[in-house]
Formats: sequence, structure tokens, C-alpha cells
Amino acid sequence: MIGSLMLVRAGVTVRAGARRLTPGVATGSTLYWAWQRRHRPVADLSHGWGSNSQWRTRFRRDYWLPDRLAYNVDADLKPAKAHPDGARDIVDVDLLRYRCSTMTDLGSEQWVWPEHHSEPAPFTLDSTPRMAGYLTELATTVLDLDNTSGIWALADTRIAAGDPTFVADLAIRLRQQYGTAISPPWQYASVDNRLLRLLCMTQQAAAIEQTVRVVMAGDLPQRRQAAQLLAYHQSPKQLAVLFTDRWPASEEVEQLRSLVLHELILRSIKVEDIPDIAEWATSPHRSHQVLDRLSYTLTAVEGRPALPRFQLDSTSYPVFSGKPSAPAIARVIGARVPGSTETTTTETAAAIGTAVASWVSWSNGQCEARTFELTSELADGALADTLTSLGLQCLGTTAAADLHIYRSSPGQVWQALFDAAANGGAYTAGEGGAQGRLSAWLSLAGLTGCSAQTDIAEVEYQAGSRSWYTLDPTTRWFDQTGWDIAVIAVSPDRRHLRVLAATDAD
Repeated sequence: MIGSLMLVRAGVTVRAGARRLTPGVATGSTLYWAWQRRHRPVADLSHGWGSNSQWRTRFRRDYWLPDRLAYNVDADLKPAKAHPDGARDIVDVDLLRYRCSTMTDLGSEQWVWPEHHSEPAPFTLDSTPRMAGYLTELATTVLDLDNTSGIWALADTRIAAGDPTFVADLAIRLRQQYGTAISPPWQYASVDNRLLRLLCMTQQAAAIEQTVRVVMAGDLPQRRQAAQLLAYHQSPKQLAVLFTDRWPASEEVEQLRSLVLHELILRSIKVEDIPDIAEWATSPHRSHQVLDRLSYTLTAVEGRPALPRFQLDSTSYPVFSGKPSAPAIARVIGARVPGSTETTTTETAAAIGTAVASWVSWSNGQCEARTFELTSELADGALADTLTSLGLQCLGTTAAADLHIYRSSPGQVWQALFDAAANGGAYTAGEGGAQGRLSAWLSLAGLTGCSAQTDIAEVEYQAGSRSWYTLDPTTRWFDQTGWDIAVIAVSPDRRHLRVLAATDAD
């Protein structure tokens, strides 16, 4: 044995009754999954097709697990092809157990290769070294899979049997083996996502405990994902255990607590009504978290944010209507176009683009964030001509007459920024609701001229004093595939203008 993997099955003495074993059949019948045996017929998929047959034929693997025996497990994880002539698969499970006939000789033509079987272990073993070995082998197998449904089914079975510890152990082992790679294999990403969702969605206290184990071994993006899943699928009372002294106040646990807290707030949960959560949130002794600057209730600008829905196999994101219902701002021909001086700095552009940063860094997106000082007051009727005079890349050579500009509000702009940050672009999963909430405020702060350190209440006040507009993203610069933002903010004195344009495509 190597861990729980059975490596050697030969060289043993067997004793059995006449109703269990026929000696001549057991010792002389065809031995399947064997290349060669002296004085005995054998059958193996590697026979009869050339010099590459040995190394291109996969091994059979059997495991003795703490609670069961598992035979030919790869046939379950990566099913073999059916018999080329459509013949029925094997009918005697003893061919799987012993690799040969035991009572009646079934011959050498049985199509055994796609079969697998599991049954209760005959007695209890010390599970620790065997389980560790099994998980290592299982994690290694992942890269050989054409699809991961077999691993998914195994995890589903263990959860149904009340064993979330197995699922967490497998997730941690996979993270240790593949999680730190620059480009982890797709099989790892598929299985890791499934295991985390399975744990977070299971209505068991033990499943929540095992989720904490997994995210303590993971990274910040995984903790953000777990926080969303837990807040969506678990009740606040069930999640209160996260905020007790059951776990040490490590950096990873404190991050998870902060993320879960703000995911609950996004769902309009009154955290002050849950003693354990409220005590942690207001404790002067806990470590500082980047989300602490956010309020513990949703602001008027935030309203009730549109949030995604999480299922075991999918995530559905909110869909926003395209054009505003209000009519476009009328362009006044001959209206005075004020002169302008660009005041954009690197820091300001980065601040304004916070909510869409992942579109540029991790996907195919591009972003234009710029600020301007005007020589005179800007009238609504001159807005289109003023924008075309600024040399904006997002407009290119588009004529002012072809622009469609609409009045907006701080709440509508915040929601668009929040959606971009929380849910991501074409090839990025986003930051999650809690971090996305903060990123939306940071972008709004940049658009209002506030610094990144400005209190959220002040940012909200400044946003309310400005005039907001959205641009219909129909110019060539925008990809127009669902990830487009075009926001204009004009200061109360109508002499300062800030623009955020962003687009992404798959």
C-alpha cells in the first residue's frame, strides 16, 4: 500500500469456501489488467497495438479508503470508451474485485475496462495516512481529466454522507498543489470552484467550519468569493459563528469576517440585530480592515444594489437596460463652447478608474479617465460640442450631432461602477460585492474631486452637488458587448468636468 493506494495484489495465499472459490478457475482463468503472467492467460488494453502500447495505456488504480473499497477509480473519473461492437459490459463484479473469474470461468473476452465499483470496507483502518495518500493521488489525477464531473460527483457524495471534511481536505490539497501557479490548470479551477460552492451552500454548521478551513489556506480572491456565497446561501444567524472566538483572529479569518459583514449589509441585513456580528464589528480590539471605512447601513446613493444569484453550477448576473428612459439632452447649435485645460494626473486617472481596473489588468478592456478645467460655465446645450473639443479617445472623430447624452444621478452612476467592480468584465470574475462596494466609492470620489481618504459621507454629499450625465456608448472605441461605461461629472460651478469611459470585450 502507498497511502490508500493498493500497489501490489500478487503473492498471497487465499482460503475460501467452495461457495466462494473454485481453485482451478481462480488460478487458471484470464487475469485482466495484466501484461504478462507465466502459465496463465492475460488480457490488457495494451496488447496488440505496437511499441507505444505500454506507456500510452493508463494504470488501473484501486483504493482502500477509511470507509470503503474503490475499484478501478479512473473509470469513474475518466470513463473509458464503450465496447466497439456495442457488447454488454461485464456482469460479474468479482472480475473487478479480483481481476479474474472465481467460480465459473467467464473467458478472455469480457469488456471490463469501463467498469468501476465501490463497497464498504470489511473493517476499519487507521484513516490518517491512507486518506492523505488518497487525496494526494486524487489531486494528481485531476490534470489527466478531460472533464471534472467525476470529481464533482465524488464531492457531492461525500457532502450527502455528512462528510464536508473530506471536501475541505481535497480543496486544501488541490490549493497546495496547483493554487500558487501563475496559470493554474483549468481542471483545478473547475474543481476548486465546485468544492467551495458545495461547502458554502450546504446548510450544516460543519460545512461552514470547513469553509473557514479552506479559505484560511487560500488567497484573498477566494475569501471574497466565499463571502458572497456564504451571505447568499446561509442565514445571518448561521454565519454568526464566524464572528466568535471559535477561530483565532488570524489575518485570513479577520478578512473573511469583514467581507461577510459587508456582503450581509449589501443584502440589507441589520447587523446590529445579530449580537456576535455586532460585537465583532464594533470591537476596538480587532485588527483594522480596508472595508472599515464603509458604513454599516446602505446609503441613499447605494439604495438596494442589484446583486448576482449563486447556484451550484452557475451564477446569474443582473442585467441593466441599455438607454435611459429620459430623452437625450438637446444639442443647441451655436451654444458657447468654453475653452478647456486638461488637469489629469496619473493619480487622479487611477482613482477614477478604480472600479474598472480589472477590465484593463485582467481582460481585454481599456479605460479613459480625464479631468478638465473650463474657462466659462458649461451649458447643457453645449455639452456635446464641448466633449468633442476635448480630444477624448473614446469619441475619436465622432461629430457632436451624433452623440446621445442623458442626464443621470449619483445612484445610477454608483450602481454602474459597483456592477463593474463587483462582477468584473469579460475575462475577470470581479472583486465581489464587499470590495466592489468600496471600489465604486473610490471611483465616485475621483469623479467628484475627492481624495481616496475622504469620508464616504463627504463623497456622497459632493456627488449630490454635481450634475451627472451618461453617454450612449455607440462610438467605435466602445466594444458594445455588454461591458461599457461612459460617465460625465460636472462641478456645481459648471467650470470643471471629469470623464470616465471604459469598455471590455470577450
